[in-house]
Amino acid sequence: MWISKVNKMLNRDFINKIMQLKQDRGFTLHDLSKKIDIPVSTLERWFKTGRINKLYAEVVKDKLGIH
Repeated sequence: MWISKVNKMLNRDFINKIMQLKQDRGFTLHDLSKKIDIPVSTLERWFKTGRINKLYAEVVKDKLGIH
């Protein structure tokens, strides 16, 4: 599956925002997982790969108020 450079950059930027929010609010992965109702293993995969599914991205945006 081919992913454009622009899409990769948007994914990486969005994941960086999630990581920054996690750090700013002092959340652990478990805290963040509970807040957005997504398994810790999924969060770890996002941070490792730098990719996030569009559907998950919308859920995270809504629950964390990221714009």
